[in-house]
Amino acid sequence: MMSRRPLLCRVLCCVLVGPGCAPELVEDAALEGPFGVRDGFLVDAHNGRLLLRGANLSQTAKAAPHHPIELEGEGRALLAAHGPMAIRYLTSWAAIEPEDGVLDGEYLAGLAERVRALADDGHLVVLDLHQDLFGVGFPGANGAPRFACDESAYAAFTPESPWFRNYYDPAVQGCFDALFGDETRLRQMARALRAAVDAVQAAAPSALVGVDLINEPHPGSRTPGAFDVLLARYHAIAAEELGGAGVVLLFEPNVLHNLGEPTTVTAAPSLSSAFAPHLYPADVELGRYADVSALAGMLASDAAEAAALGVPLVIGEYGPQLDDPAAVSFVEDVLAILDESFTGALSWDWSAASDRGLLADGAEAVRKAEVRPHARRVAGRVTRHHFDPASATLEVTWQSDDASGATEIVSGGWGAPEIVELSDGEAVFDGRVLRVRPSAHAPAHRVVVAFDDGG
Repeated sequence: MMSRRPLLCRVLCCVLVGPGCAPELVEDAALEGPFGVRDGFLVDAHNGRLLLRGANLSQTAKAAPHHPIELEGEGRALLAAHGPMAIRYLTSWAAIEPEDGVLDGEYLAGLAERVRALADDGHLVVLDLHQDLFGVGFPGANGAPRFACDESAYAAFTPESPWFRNYYDPAVQGCFDALFGDETRLRQMARALRAAVDAVQAAAPSALVGVDLINEPHPGSRTPGAFDVLLARYHAIAAEELGGAGVVLLFEPNVLHNLGEPTTVTAAPSLSSAFAPHLYPADVELGRYADVSALAGMLASDAAEAAALGVPLVIGEYGPQLDDPAAVSFVEDVLAILDESFTGALSWDWSAASDRGLLADGAEAVRKAEVRPHARRVAGRVTRHHFDPASATLEVTWQSDDASGATEIVSGGWGAPEIVELSDGEAVFDGRVLRVRPSAHAPAHRVVVAFDDGG
């Protein structure tokens, strides 16, 4: 790699000092909960703005025993080598409460153990209450436990291919209709989610940023507008059950939003919430991404919906087909657009088990594009966050306010950081995170960092 100038420091430690004296620096403050929302941004307990960038973990958690295999053996080390990152960690109602009224203590202990390991490696976590095709009563599906729908529905089901056609089966739609029409069952599902949150927080209180209340909620046979009324009611129930947990509530629009259907939900579950739609443009789903203007329009629409709801935007899932010749371009375009608003996005998914899996054969270029350097925490009001993949250079600028602590930059597996420019203060790299501690007297700050694995 060519040398970059001017270099104020390479790695480990960099300090700017005036003639004959050291700068007065802001005090350290750990990145920790309770987590919340302020002025349209996710924040930690010290008002640092958070950027959730990383991946979903993972497709392999959908089946029993419902733990992602990617943390087994050397898998944890591989994930750590690309981090620390934000992880949308899949759990499910069926995993937490497989029998009616009976929580699975062994599963919850295993969940807590795995999230604690992620926390030890510096990752941040969002628990995702996942479902695909309602629940485990349907072959190949996941989500709700078998008891959540009548056995006659499972008996009447006839599988079709491709899998998404099964959402049109009357038996599947009937189960969604029954669940979202039954507030007692919805509260039971929310209480199961609270049990998972409590187990994780007891083990890793500083790592759990938020919880996704339900993955891709499906309207069943109802119209989107009629379903959204019931979905909003579930959001409110879940907010009641998760009250006082100190986590951000990520809430999704109904799944038809993926096809361009606008949400008609008009209120966030709580003041500490984030709008978390998925991003699967039609051309990307067809494996031939080409329309950046359409992509920008979709993201602008998502941002406008989040703003109308008064909450931050986090893209809970996105990702190209790996065999799309423009796959890397799609990822770079998504993240470049989201950088402008300091918006989080979580790739689908960290596995080799799906057609978008970042550990699959041939996924290396897409993985590098998706898991890239970023400032996961900024200690003030963000004015610019921009990464240039061609030069492997990240620029972050911010203004001081009442946030305390350091701005934290992670490499995303792109190698060790080099400080190219630093306006004030000092930067210290501990082998995982570059912490920029600005001068306490400077109102505005700028850092430019290059990474030594830019290709």
